[in-house]
Amino acid sequence: MIVIYGASKKPVYLWINDGEAEIRDASDLWGKNTFETTEIIQGEVGDKSVKVACIGPAGENLVRFACICNDLYRQAGRTGMGAVMGSKRLKAIAVRGTGEIKIAKPDELLELAKESLKKTLEMPATKMLREQGTLLQVMASNEWGVLPTRNFQDGVFEFAEKLSAQYAIEHLFIKARACFGCPVACGHVRYVRSGKYKGALNEGPEYELTAMLGSNCGIGSLECVTKAAQLCDELGLDGISTGNVIGFAMECYERGLLTKKDTDGLELKYGDMDVAMELIKNGHGEALVTAPVSKKAITLCGEKFSGHT
Repeated sequence: MIVIYGASKKPVYLWINDGEAEIRDASDLWGKNTFETTEIIQGEVGDKSVKVACIGPAGENLVRFACICNDLYRQAGRTGMGAVMGSKRLKAIAVRGTGEIKIAKPDELLELAKESLKKTLEMPATKMLREQGTLLQVMASNEWGVLPTRNFQDGVFEFAEKLSAQYAIEHLFIKARACFGCPVACGHVRYVRSGKYKGALNEGPEYELTAMLGSNCGIGSLECVTKAAQLCDELGLDGISTGNVIGFAMECYERGLLTKKDTDGLELKYGDMDVAMELIKNGHGEALVTAPVSKKAITLCGEKFSGHT
């Protein structure tokens, strides 16, 4: 566990090398996205195997749902921990260690690991998740009527097939990838090969992010969601919360609780991919939390938004 007290007067990052800690200047990293930050730090310490947990512009701007990113596509999302790092002007924590973890009973642990691995590989769900990723849940949720749609106003989305695992396999799939030490490998690397979002690359998006940035915003394009997920990863935004807030803002606009005056002229209409992308990029996510939703709008949520608090 690392506990960091106080705040720096200038941007810094924490470098931990075999237990020795050093605070280094990160002024040149401030404003960089998470991918750039990781690459620059690894180059500075001269080791591509160094692990970097960092924030992007969203954390720097104290966006309330900024996350901490590591290994490029791994995020500590929700709860705004990226904003906490940003408030301390702590751009990153970089770690390299060559020691070993002491195990009390290594032989017994190895046997348990083998047993667990065997059971995991025998499970039908393992094969399904490896082949389809977590997007297999899209069509199931749609059939059950629980797929988040237009800020949860509905549970069935007419373009669900365009967000499905089958669509991803046929049009975007590159390879399966596992979290460290996991035998399932449900993470799918996807690439947009043509169209408006050609070149977008992301490990994912997985089910929750696809549902929130896709159907929850009325967007039936996995290509668009893949690009949006890439932007969230680069900026250090929690993609699930991002989609949740955009969907909420769109319903506020739909019901007249937000107007063009509140949104700098943007029409927050469900299904508008350009608007969703602009909300993510504008001010590195600042627009998502600084739009002046009035107290009246929040109060009316209980009346006008069924099931919302």
